Amino acid sequence: MEKKIEMFEEQLNTLKEQVRLLSICKVTSDEFPYYNFLVTSGITSTQRSSIDLFFLVLSELIKEKIKDKHIKVLKELEAESILDENKEIRYTEVMNTFKKILDVETSGLIEEMFDSMLQQDVKTNIVNHLKMNMLFDQL
Repeated sequence: MEKKIEMFEEQLNTLKEQVRLLSICKVTSDEFPYYNFLVTSGITSTQRSSIDLFFLVLSELIKEKIKDKHIKVLKELEAESILDENKEIRYTEVMNTFKKILDVETSGLIEEMFDSMLQQDVKTNIVNHLKMNMLFDQL
């Protein structure tokens, strides 16, 4: 059994390395900059799922359709601090949540993600909304 586990670990490590090398040497398609970002940045499936879930909740919050299920998801993501006492979105906390999800200390990777999403027409309305409000939040 132990030998089988070692074999699976070796196969998994080999597969991860092959995907990493493939992402480096492949020709990038301008058609899919967001997918390219996910691969080249090493975003895990768990991180991607959290990003998608967070965007889904943010979209509903921006539409001011706050429901208990949204608050529950924010708690699961440890992101309930994005809402102030008036249930308004605090955009600096949104950025901090993305930093936590992506396990980064600066916003550079997040900005790159947003830009790649806009280039691929993925979640453009919410990304534009976030970028605009984060700019105002910094003023």
